[in-house]
Amino acid sequence: MTIDIARICASRGGERVYGAPPKLEAAPARVPPLSLGATASNVVELEPGLSAGSARPRALDLYCGAGGASMGLYRAGFDVSGIDIRRQPRYPFRFIQADALMPPVRLDDFDLIWASPPCQAFTLSNNRDRRGLHLDLVAKTRTMIAASRSMSIIENVPHAPIRADLVLDGTMFPDLKVIRRRHFELSFRAPFRLGFDAKQHVSAFGWSTPLRGSLSSHSRAARRRKGLPERDDLTVNQTAMGINWMTRDELGESIPPAYAEFIGREAIRQLRENASS
Repeated sequence: MTIDIARICASRGGERVYGAPPKLEAAPARVPPLSLGATASNVVELEPGLSAGSARPRALDLYCGAGGASMGLYRAGFDVSGIDIRRQPRYPFRFIQADALMPPVRLDDFDLIWASPPCQAFTLSNNRDRRGLHLDLVAKTRTMIAASRSMSIIENVPHAPIRADLVLDGTMFPDLKVIRRRHFELSFRAPFRLGFDAKQHVSAFGWSTPLRGSLSSHSRAARRRKGLPERDDLTVNQTAMGINWMTRDELGESIPPAYAEFIGREAIRQLRENASS
């Protein structure tokens, strides 16, 4: 997965319309879930990852949801396991139903830990949760991961209390048609650091992204002006994200796999570099 730098830097003119959807990679045969419960105390035994001499690095996806980040890590070359407190019937890899803050695995068994704590406390769609209705699990997650020797990535929305070591959005990836800007706190060197205000492009190109009311193609007025339906079909939303197995609600909680694939490839490169030094 490469980012189209020319696309980032070039001026954007004219209309972007829905064309043939990009070819989406089919999910691998799903590994049966491990029914351990949200407060499981037994430890799941896993094969060692790259740091222990195996040829295939192992990644753990905390708060995995339906597997957007997991799919990207899989495409990057990781053997992926996911943990979420809620049942995830469409998660395509080994799934453990458990509390992500009480994982029934040894974190040091993994070469990379990816964590996406709930973003509802920080997202603008909830007015940044001024009423305090949602939990902030970022600090607890960071503390838990820091106690391990694994490389780590914490992902969240722009207003979350994490370092923006890397900023990605859909305008950087040729096959995506969604903005979905996200910040990433990394325990390793970022492949590059780049971010810009992409909101102005949403209406102009008819992308599938809710931002800033009437300026957004998601708003009814803006979509009517462009002759677009008021609500995209599920297949349009899936194509925009590069995901073909999630429901509409699951898409809303996910990130494009392309983000995790891009970061995951750099993580693998550095893991191999460290292993050979």
